[in-house]
Amino acid sequence: MTLKILVVEDSPEYQLMIRGALGSAMNMDFCSTLQEARTRTSQSVYDLVLLDVTMPDGNGFEFCSELQRNEKTKKVPVIFLTGHSSTADKVMGLNLGAEDYITKPFDPIELKARIDNKLRKNILLSQEDASFERGPLKMHLPTYSAYMRDQGQEMKLDLTPIEYKILYRLAKNPNQILSRQQLIDGVWGNGAFIEDRSVDKHISSLRKKMGETATTIRTVSGLGYQFVSDRH
Repeated sequence: MTLKILVVEDSPEYQLMIRGALGSAMNMDFCSTLQEARTRTSQSVYDLVLLDVTMPDGNGFEFCSELQRNEKTKKVPVIFLTGHSSTADKVMGLNLGAEDYITKPFDPIELKARIDNKLRKNILLSQEDASFERGPLKMHLPTYSAYMRDQGQEMKLDLTPIEYKILYRLAKNPNQILSRQQLIDGVWGNGAFIEDRSVDKHISSLRKKMGETATTIRTVSGLGYQFVSDRH
């Protein structure tokens, strides 16, 4: 199966480098403006978006937020590829739900390895059990859907891909304490530049969306997080 990637990058030089790095193993569409990217994502389905932050007609961070709000594109993993190398920019990009943040100039071999890693994780996730339940939680993997039963009502959770993957990791290991580093490795991948506080922010956002059932995610001081349910 040939995977399809949308590359949102206005530099012809970097477009050429990306094409050379990823080779013929992937089907790539290139966009030099955000408006062109909006048209592409409205017409086609992509397995991953590689996104520059500084574009001629706007900001990549804002476009990432647009993708997260769109039902059709909210589950598509985004990797930032940008010259913005400050810690604040990296934290912002990852907090928006991006899978990774790669700074320019980059090593083409490393770029391919990191993209392969993200796509492989998503493929493995989609091949696991189609659905499972943990206490009040029900997760449906093919559609990245999660539902919580609260006071007799089933509520669909409006989660970002990162929030979904964090919840998935916790729920697949009920009562097991997962450290922040274990969550980082399981969700973003080994070697990802993610701070502990970024994990905490995603957990906080996840709990707000879960309402009263947020008590299923327990903070274990000094150790990490634990999913607690009556049914395993």
